[in-house]
Amino acid sequence: MLRTGRQLIRFSKIKTYLSVLGLNQAIYYSLLNKTFSAVAQPTILYFIAKNLSFIEQGYYYTFYSILALNIFLELELGVVITHFSSNEFGTLSWTPKGALQGDGLALSRLLSIIKKSLVWYGAIVSKPLEDMYPFSIREEPWAEMIVKPLEE
Repeated sequence: MLRTGRQLIRFSKIKTYLSVLGLNQAIYYSLLNKTFSAVAQPTILYFIAKNLSFIEQGYYYTFYSILALNIFLELELGVVITHFSSNEFGTLSWTPKGALQGDGLALSRLLSIIKKSLVWYGAIVSKPLEDMYPFSIREEPWAEMIVKPLEE
């Protein structure tokens, strides 16, 4: 797409303003993306509350929460757990019977890491599955919603 002279002058002025602020083009596009999201998300929530029935909203938010789990999984919690576990495992060893032995403090911290990771992963998996229970029977999902659905 060819730009006219006026568009090039306007674009160069924007680049000048950005460079004075210490912002490069990548930061500009990132800020533009965040601004768009800040405007789009409330608009989407309004249209969902206005146009979808209670049941449809329940399914929408349930599947949205399942997709949001991707954020937690992309945080690479497993890598962090492996790192800290391997650090504690440095003073431990396996017995011939398959049990861990060694420093009591390191063993205690390792078991604490395992317990907390099971709680986190259990919560990540169980909450969306709990929300998938039939929506029309329970009142609990409606009470926990941040954005209440509009009355039909």
